[in-house]
This record gives sequence, structure tokens and C-alpha cells, in this order.
Amino acid sequence: MDEKNIESNKYCIVKIYTKEDNLWFKREEYENVLRFLQKKKVIWATMTKGLVGYEKDRVIYKQKIFSFSEKMPVVIERVVPCEYLKDLLNELKNMVEEGTVFVTPIDLFINK
Repeated sequence: MDEKNIESNKYCIVKIYTKEDNLWFKREEYENVLRFLQKKKVIWATMTKGLVGYEKDRVIYKQKIFSFSEKMPVVIERVVPCEYLKDLLNELKNMVEEGTVFVTPIDLFINK
């Protein structure tokens, strides 16, 4: 990502695509992840559990009746003031062992 582009925006969206119960992100730790994000000045954060998805192994994981996969896809999305982005990304580099992280500069229209 072009740092010049980030500097012209006031906010960014940071997304992590991962799965449940991997080495760094456990189902029981959802609230711990949210507390970590609060400390990093994230203004909005959402965790969404997917119905079906795949990762770099291209194996499709999905829930079946009476059987819950431990590898269900999870998306963690947050809005971050760009001034705090570098610190957050440095910590995520050390934390995220499985998954993908990307950043998109945004124009925040309403933040009530």
C-alpha cells in the first residue's frame, strides 16, 4: 500500500481473514481480541463468522447439521484512525500466524 495514499486519508479499514481455532485466534478469545483493538484506538470493530469459506489450502469448510467445523472462516473488520495504523499493523504482524490482513483507506462519512 502506498503510504502517501494513507496519509491523505484520516481513517482506514483493516480486515483479517482467518479461521476459528487456529494457533493465535481461538473461539473463546473473541472478547480478548476486541479488548486488544480497543487499546489500539480502533473506533469500530466487528467479528463475523462465515457460513462457508476456504483459505490458501483451497479446501472448503462449512457447517453441516449436527457437525460444527473447527475451521469456520472468521472476518475481523475494524475502522482505525490512520495515525494509529502503523502501531496496530506492527503488532498484528507478530500476532497473526494464520490468515490474511489488508488495509483500505476510506472516507468516513458519518461516525456518531
